[in-house]
This record gives sequence, structure tokens and C-alpha cells, in this order.
Amino acid sequence: MLVRLNVAIALVLSTASFAANAVQLNYRLDLQYEDSSNVARSRIADAGNVLAARLGFAAQHQGERLALAAAGDLQRRQYHGVSFADETYTRLGVLGRWTIAPERLSFALQESSTEQPIDGFSIDRPNNRQRVDVLVAGPTLTLRPSARSRLLLEGRRTLARAEQTREFDSDRNGVDLRGLLNLGDDSSLSANVEWSEIDFRQSPGVGNQQQTDYRRLNGFLRYQRNSARSAFAIDLGASDIRRDAGLDGLRRDQDAPLIRINAQWQLSNQHVVEAQLQSQLSDATADALAAAPRVEDFEQPIALREPRATTVNADLFEEQAARLGWTHNGASNRFRFDLYHRQQNYQFGDQFDQSIDGLGLGVQRQIRARWAAGVFAAVEQRDYDNLQRQDRDRRYGLNLNFQRTAALSFGLELSRQQRDSDDPSQPYRDDRLLFTLSYRR
Repeated sequence: MLVRLNVAIALVLSTASFAANAVQLNYRLDLQYEDSSNVARSRIADAGNVLAARLGFAAQHQGERLALAAAGDLQRRQYHGVSFADETYTRLGVLGRWTIAPERLSFALQESSTEQPIDGFSIDRPNNRQRVDVLVAGPTLTLRPSARSRLLLEGRRTLARAEQTREFDSDRNGVDLRGLLNLGDDSSLSANVEWSEIDFRQSPGVGNQQQTDYRRLNGFLRYQRNSARSAFAIDLGASDIRRDAGLDGLRRDQDAPLIRINAQWQLSNQHVVEAQLQSQLSDATADALAAAPRVEDFEQPIALREPRATTVNADLFEEQAARLGWTHNGASNRFRFDLYHRQQNYQFGDQFDQSIDGLGLGVQRQIRARWAAGVFAAVEQRDYDNLQRQDRDRRYGLNLNFQRTAALSFGLELSRQQRDSDDPSQPYRDDRLLFTLSYRR
């Protein structure tokens, strides 16, 4: 039901954009043939072929009344030579704002539909995926006490649903109060108070304390500065969790600091550096929103990072994370580098506590007017702190692309993906050949 609602909302917003004759729409249709030495990614190789059709899109609209950014894809995969049933995958990310009264009242929408693992301890494979949907919507009232200040009152309703992990499903109501002061043409300071009430749709079972309903209060100051070549934002504050009593009568309240730093520097017209630091309380719902497709990713010629996967459950975790990214888009050479770290400490399910370190590198060169070649490599190490288990994933390969016309291209990719693990059920190796016929507008 939530998926149908999300799609309907996206179609309504897109239709409104088209009606205004001011939409920027890009889409691509890919037909793919994939030969894999281990489709199941298991210890015993299970070779097979995959035929896939994928439709991806990115749409933007900026008007007086409606602002919209939407991206996503629909993929149908048919498996041959293996026992997996054919599958359809969908991903969707929507950010929208409808201005009802200019500078006074607006309505915001954020939607995420992603594929996430059913079993977070197991490898990504066709029978270990489920759709996770998160929808956030509500009004914003804006007041202007002075020419340099604004007062914002936001009401938000959040619906979170998982295809199979029912304990994740929740309804959330929130009220946010923000006071903003413009310090100059390119900088501002704001005070933010965010309150939300989280109600899980499924009653907790015996021993499942993580599923008790709770209230969350965030309070933080934000400093933001934007210029022609850089953007910087820092949040400093704290979060407080107040839970209902569990079956054992204990409440298990929690609090933690809230620190978020985001920076971007455009070193030149071709070089962009991004950096993030985070220390905060988070959960699978926030992860699902962060994993939504983005318009800017659709335009990237080199996109190394896989969509963020999360452990789909109702638990909160303390997160410490850092990321550094460097992108170069030149006329004949393209380069992308990502380095990241993430530590997650869960409140109840300490078996999920983990530390993740990874890096990715991709290089592409235009060798002739219509021919481009590239290489890529990525490695990620995941340590489960309380299970004495370490997984190490590697992926590397090369690709070749021929641009037949402005819209039509052919691609060939050879890759290897493998995992080494202390868990004897997890190691695998998968060699793949991928041929793609792509039409892009």
C-alpha cells in the first residue's frame, strides 16, 4: 500500500512539473546480459546467466510554487541456469516542496524506496533482498520577526515499512522548531529543536526490548556557510531518548551527543572534494532515507559506491562515521576516490555492533572520440565486535564503452567480487561478464 502511495505521489509531482513546462528530465534504458560464475555467491559455485532490463530516470523542477528532485530505477531480472525466481527491483528517491503561501506556508515531501538485506549477516544475493519504504511529509510555517531572521515550525509524519522484517514497521509524528539568523550574504546560524514520537506497528515479543515505543528529542545549533566554491555546515548538540517500559518493566532511556560536519570544496571546474564527520544516534529508517537515489548520482560517469545497506530492525545505534571523497571530471579523463569509516553500537542487539572501513577507486579515460575505457577497485572490511568475525569484500574489474550515437551506447565489463570471512559459510568468489546496450536521453 505504501509503495503504491509513494509512486502515486511521485507521479502527481512529476505531472505538475510537466504541466509547468519547466521540468528537466533524463532517463536511460539498459538491456543487459550477465554471465556469472557464482550467482548465489556461495562457497560452492553456482554458475548461471541473467537477462535484465532497467529503466532509470532523474527529474528536476524549480518553479515559483513547486520544487522537485526525483530519481530512481526499475529493473526486471530473469535468471537462467540457477534456481532463483525472476525478480523485479525498484528504487526511488523524491524530494519535493509545494509552496502554498510564499514565504509563509509550504508542504514538504521526502520519499525513499530501496532494496535492503533480509539477513544483515549474510551476503547480498537474489534471495536476501527486501524492499524498504520510508515516506516523510508535512507542512512548514515560516515567520519573519525581522529582515535577517526566520522562525520555522514544521510538522512531520513518517511512515516506515519493510517487505518482510515487520518489526521495523513504524509510524512517527514529529514537531520541529527552528530559529534562523542570517549573519551575512553567505552564512547563517540556527537553533533547532526536534521532537518525535515513534510507534511500532507490531507489539514486541518476549525479550524483544528494542521494539518498545519511544520519544526522541534533538537539540542542536547549526552554522552554515556557502560560497561560489565551497559549502560548509556543522551541527552541535545532543539527542535524548525516552522509551516506554518493556515487558520487564525497565525503560532503558538513552542519550548521546549529536555532531554532524559536512563540507564541499570545488578546487577547480573539474575537481570536487567532499568530507563528512558524524557522531549521533541513528537507526535503519535514517539509513534507508540516506540510501535513496539522488539526481546528482544519475549524472556521475563514475559511481563506485554501492547503495548503503543497513540492518533492518527497530533498534537504535550510536554511530561514528567519516567519509572523504574526491571527484575529477575532465574532458578526456575521469577519476573518483572514496574513503570511509563507520562504527555502529546498538542499544539492544549488540551482536550487530560493527566497524566498517572501505575505499573505492575508479578511473576512466576517453581513448578515442567514441571509445572509453576504465578500471575500478573497491575493498571493504567489516568487523563484528562481539562475534569474533571479520568479513573482507573486494571488487575490481575493467570496462569498455562504445558511444554509437549521442543516445545509443554499448558497454562491456569484466569483474571479480570475493569475500574472505571468519564465518565458514560466507567466503565466495564470483567472476562476471556484463554486456549492456544502453539508450539515454
